[in-house]
Amino acid sequence: MLEALKLIDDISLNIGGGSSLALNIAIALIMFGVALELDLREFVKLFKSPKPAFVGIFSQFLLMPALTFGLVILFRNHITLTVGLGMILVAACPGGILSNFFSNLSRGNLALSVSLTAFSSLGGFILTPLNFMFWGNLYLDFYISNANAVPIPHLDIPFWNVMQTLFIMLGIPLVLGVLFRHRFPQITQRIAVIIKRISILFFFTILGILFSRNLDNVFKYIFYVFIVVFIHNLIALAAG
Repeated sequence: MLEALKLIDDISLNIGGGSSLALNIAIALIMFGVALELDLREFVKLFKSPKPAFVGIFSQFLLMPALTFGLVILFRNHITLTVGLGMILVAACPGGILSNFFSNLSRGNLALSVSLTAFSSLGGFILTPLNFMFWGNLYLDFYISNANAVPIPHLDIPFWNVMQTLFIMLGIPLVLGVLFRHRFPQITQRIAVIIKRISILFFFTILGILFSRNLDNVFKYIFYVFIVVFIHNLIALAAG
């Protein structure tokens, strides 16, 4: 089993430059759709009733990455280095537009969900790369010291390049969406739902294409990853 796990790091995923660009466009379109439904009055609710929002922010940006770090340490003998780093990266990314959809579907606190999405859309610019660097480097240090591995360079994310990419892909669509909602409120009411559905459909279409291009790797290694990912999601729901 361990020999098979070592091969996971040697997998070459078929992404393709065109698919990567299309995925970025889909994300930008989703963020524009989120902004069309973003009521700035939700921020007022954050100041009037900050406790639920603070709990949500703490859970998204601090608790979940810390719990994930503990999980990858616990399964250090059953997953590879890159799988562990991938899980930490996933945990460093806060909830987004789909969390609002599921909150509405489950009759949860939609206003709180929208507020957290708004905060994560803004705060994630800085907190997501910082979280990944912090917990990722801790994991690298632990991996090297406990696996007799050769020294591995620490994660050195080009912070300003990441900020520039996030600003173009997320920040600009978010600002344009808010301005469009303020300038054309009646048009926004008619197109918001349509844009959301189109953007999500576009997003999952691109993911489906990428998934189909890597079916061999998915079916070959799904057994090793599925259990850990299942436990990861279970921990997230339990912590919530």
